[in-house]
Order: sequence, then structure tokens, then C-alpha cells
Amino acid sequence: MRTSSDRISALRRMSVPDLAALLGRVPAVVDSMDGRGPLLPPDEGGRRTLVRADRSLTHLGVMLSSPSGLLAVIGSLNVLERQLLSLATLHDGVLSREQAVAEAGESRALDQAVDALAQLLLAHPPHEEHEWLVLRTGVARFVPLPGIRIYDALQSLPGSDLDILLQRLGAELLPNRHEDRRRLVGHLLRRHEVAEAQREELEPEPRRLLDLLVEHGSTRVADLGLPPFDPWDRRGGPLHELSRAGLAWVDTGRQVALVWLDVAYGLRQRMFDTWPLTPPAVDPQPLADPGPRTPRVIRRLQMLLDLWASDPAPGLAAGGIGVRPIRAAAKGFGIDEGEVGLLVHLAVDLGLLGQTDEGDWAPTPNRVDFARLGVAEQWAALVATWRSSGTVDEHAGLPNRWNGEGVWPTPETHRVAVLDVLTTLEEGTGVDAETLTGLCRWRYPDALGPDGADAIITALRALDLVPPDGPVGLTGLARALLADGAEGAAQAMGPVAEQVIVQADHTVIAPPSLAPAVGSMLAAIAELESDAGAQIWRITPRRVAEALADGHTRDEVVAFLTTASSVPVPGNVLVTIDDAAARHGRLRIGTVGCYLRGEDAADLSGAVAVSAAKLRMLSPTVAVSPLSRDAVIKALRVRGVVAAAEDGDGAMLPPRRVSGVALEETGLPEEATATPVDLLDLAAELLSGEG
Repeated sequence: MRTSSDRISALRRMSVPDLAALLGRVPAVVDSMDGRGPLLPPDEGGRRTLVRADRSLTHLGVMLSSPSGLLAVIGSLNVLERQLLSLATLHDGVLSREQAVAEAGESRALDQAVDALAQLLLAHPPHEEHEWLVLRTGVARFVPLPGIRIYDALQSLPGSDLDILLQRLGAELLPNRHEDRRRLVGHLLRRHEVAEAQREELEPEPRRLLDLLVEHGSTRVADLGLPPFDPWDRRGGPLHELSRAGLAWVDTGRQVALVWLDVAYGLRQRMFDTWPLTPPAVDPQPLADPGPRTPRVIRRLQMLLDLWASDPAPGLAAGGIGVRPIRAAAKGFGIDEGEVGLLVHLAVDLGLLGQTDEGDWAPTPNRVDFARLGVAEQWAALVATWRSSGTVDEHAGLPNRWNGEGVWPTPETHRVAVLDVLTTLEEGTGVDAETLTGLCRWRYPDALGPDGADAIITALRALDLVPPDGPVGLTGLARALLADGAEGAAQAMGPVAEQVIVQADHTVIAPPSLAPAVGSMLAAIAELESDAGAQIWRITPRRVAEALADGHTRDEVVAFLTTASSVPVPGNVLVTIDDAAARHGRLRIGTVGCYLRGEDAADLSGAVAVSAAKLRMLSPTVAVSPLSRDAVIKALRVRGVVAAAEDGDGAMLPPRRVSGVALEETGLPEEATATPVDLLDLAAELLSGEG
């Protein structure tokens, strides 16, 4: 309680700009005041349910002093701030500027880092009465260190043994408290003359091992050329001597040896080999910004929902959606299966996909509400859901299935890291992946993991936050979205276009800001040839035949083109549609094992040639297969052969639809509709005591 009171008192003394700066550094804390965000515990599915909002300085102070809050604040530090915090922790929470300069070198950046630590309430403000850097209560135990302090290891050592160790290190006055004695041991070992004296007292072989461990850090015992370490081995050995001297420790379970961090510091007189005082140099490149346009991801989401509305994706027996339906959708859309996998995760998180009574996955009633949103609002919901998703982790690349399992801790940190770094680039410029990775590792050292930013960049491209290729940088639309939410994106995007131009060569010219519903219908009857600037689609007999097989009628297709085209639909385009409609149903498939029949022997021969369908010709117009009707339909369709299903009486069946099933109506998640917080307004509200 005393720790949170200290934070609350410090918050009350802050100015509005300083408090806003603190909130800007740790957005997870801001989310917690609205009852959401990564600091809340997840449910069994990896999602966090909304709890009561509490916009008050008291809540903020409690959150900043909690373990999760302190970890979030420490996670927001850049490399320099993190290393300075670690160095202060090694020195028992009090660090002079001279100690920092001795290791890092003279730089204004050190003073700026100390100011940042004070602003984030990790340290007290520099003051004449204090040392240069003094950590606040409760901070040190959450600071990651590049080793183990001897202070922590001596906790269970009897007081008499502790006294012997202190006397051997040259201590003259022994403190009364056990805690202070342990702290004094570390203080003495960090002094170069004391650590060097302990080293000189060693025999040559233990001294050699000590030097190796100091240089290379923790090392497996086997890699040191030694047999497995047994602390009870009476014969002893060089590691036993280092351990008895209080200079090293061996993890007997893992068989790993290490030197105490205090000893290594005392011998090297530095904790870190390098001190990056400034971020890496950046050579920005012009960005291939596609300009105001409807994000492609909205059209692709609608195409996915359309596809699984007519033909639901089969669910796995263990739950979730397998690889095959995602792979099939990716092939049909002409995009990477990882992008479809990401869309599936976001659609489930948004409540747009749910499981039917039969175990299949299909659109939920939420899709109707989602469709009523403007394009910018839909995009904002997708991006917000991605930023807070607890069911997808790009560290392993974009997913190719959905298993329904939550990821904890959630990978939000690396998404926020990349977005935050991208906002610092000059507008209209971008960088390559290697430069972006370097910037992220300086700004958020732990965020990206071992694989760098590549997977996050792929997700950013899939979500249309950065251009589809070339240098990585936020588009103008993305900057508007991140700064001002859906409203800002809508203004930057401009009005959505409903009209296209259908040409005699079967191409359809569509503006970049095409409405998703129009784009989705175009995707059903045409193939996308170009999406650079204006969209260029081509109406083909195969795509029209597939649209008819999916349940669209000839009149529906013609009515759509007539309404959407700003010029009369050319006659030869209508002929193509009529020809496809005339051919529709000439090949029909039913169930026996199943059978395939057709009026034209040439059509049937083409179908039998598809080996995956396993068809065998019985007569010039009939073939049979041991596969199910649905399996043969899908196998033929992959090869461009479209067959219509029929019942036992020979009547064509409509495409499979979702009806009479219970789909849970959950409503859009809170994160999907939240608008960006004005930090200055929030800071003023908190300091005024309102809300």
C-alpha cells in the first residue's frame, strides 16, 4: 500500500504534459483504466473480458505499482534506459552519474534517460539531496539483469557463514541486519581491488575457469571440459574451489556454471560491452503509398465470409479450423494462406465467424451489424482487434489454421513496438526490414523475439497499414487511422465509390475506393488482374460458372453489372454470361458413390480426366466415383470444371447454405470500436479529479 501511495503522490505533483507523456509511453496502462487491455487476465480462450472502467489517479497509481504495471513500464524502455536501470539495480538501487559515465561515457543522453525513468515513476527525480539516480521502492525486483546478483543467492546463508565471507572480503564493520550484510558482500565484490584480490588467491586452473566465465557468461560444465559437477564430491575440483570462494555457482540440474554478476562487474568494471546512446542511423526511402483507397483487407474479409456462408468450413474434431479450408480459400483468392489465416483469427475474435450445431464454421449474425459500419470503421475494427488479439502470435509467422487456443502473455508488445517505431519515420518514407528490426530492438529490446520484424511486416501488409511491397512505412491512411481512429481514416479515404466501368474486352475498371460489397461481387464473377491504383478485373466464363454454382443467378449477375457499371454493359459480356448460364447444369453430380452425368460427352470426358475426382466412365454421358458428391465437386472445381449438384429425382440442388443453426450473437468486442484516447485530455481529467 505504501508503494502505491508513493506513486499516487508523485502523480498528483505532475503537470498535464508530463502525465500525458507517461500515459503515451505505456498505452497498456491507459487501456486498463477503461477496463481492457493486456494487463487484464485472459479467459480460457485467450481473450480478456471487459471489467469496470476506473479513470482515476488512484487506479493509475495502483496499476503503476503492481507487478503487471511495473513490467509494462519497464517493457516500454529503450536500450539505454533499460541498461541504466539494470546498472542502478546492481548498485542496490542508487547510482551516481560518475558510475554511469565510467561505463557508458560522457553523454547528455544519460541525463535524458534518467529524466525518462523519473517521468515513468521508476526513479525519483534527480535532486541535490539525492544521488543522481535512485530507484523507487519495489522497482528493482522486476528489472531484468544479465546475470544473478550474489545478494539474492545469499538469502539462505547462515549469519555465521556470512560473517566469515565478509571478513575474508576485508569488511571491518559488520552490519546487524542479515539483509544489509548480503548487500555489503555485493558492494565489496563490485570493487575492482577486492574482486581482483579474490581472483589472485585462486590456483591457476580455477583462475582460468573464472576468466572464461567472466568473458563468456554462463556456460555448460561439459563445454568447460569438466565432468558433471557434484557438490558432494569429496575430491573437489576447480569449480568446487570457485564455489567455496563465493565467486561462482553451478546449477546442478542444468549443469551450467556462472560467475555472480557482482564478481564479473568487479573484474571487468562494466556490466555491458556496449552502450547504444542513440538509435541506429536511418536512411529513409520514398514510400510507394497507394493513396486514398478502400483497404484490400476489407474486400478479402467479405470474400471469406461469403465463401463460408455458402460452403461452411469443416471444423476439427479437437476444435478450431484446419489447414485445408484455409489453404483452399487462399488458393481461390490468389493470396498467401497466412493472410487468410490471419483473417480467420480476426473474424473469430470479432465474432464474425462462429461454429454451427454441426461443428462447421460460418458467419454469425454479427456479420450484418459489421456490414452496416462504414469502410473506415470496419478497417479500424480489424486493426484494433489485431493489435489486441490473444489468439494469434506472429513470432512463428502468420497462422495457417485456427485452433482456438489463447496466447499468453499476449504478443501485443511487438505489434505496438513496430507501429510506434513506424510513426517516428518521416511521413511518406519507409525503411527496409533490417533497418526496422534494428530500430525496434533499440526502442523495445525484448519485443521482437529472435526472428525480427519480418512476420509483423507481413501482417502489416495484409492489413494495408503499409504498402504491399517495397520499403516499410505507414501509409497516409494508416497514419490517419492510428492518430484519429475511424473518423480520421474516413476523412483521408474520401467517399466510397459504387460505380465501375465494364469494357468490351471483358475487363472491369474499378476505382481504388471501391465499396467492399461491390468488390466482393466482382470477385465472385471476375479475376483480379491488377490492384495497383485502379483495380482491373476480368470477367471469365469460369468465374461466372463458379458464381452460378455458388447460387448466384444469371439475372442477378446481369442486374449487378447493369447497376454497378457507369456505362452500358457491352453485348459480348452479356453473351459470355448467357453462355455460362446455358452450360450451367449440363454436368450434374449426385450420390450413389457418387455419379456424374452430362449431356455432352466432351464435357464428361474432361471431368473424367481429373484424376483427383477418381471418376470412371460408364457410358458416354455417365461416370461414377467412390468419393462423396461434395468431394468430387471440389476436386473438379480446382481444375476449372464446374458441376452442379442434383437430388435423386434429377432436380438441381441449391448451394449449401447455413440455416436453422444456432450461432451465438456476441456483438463486436470493445477493442474494435474504441477510439484513440486524447492523452492531454485524459491527463487533465485525471489531475482534476473528474471521472
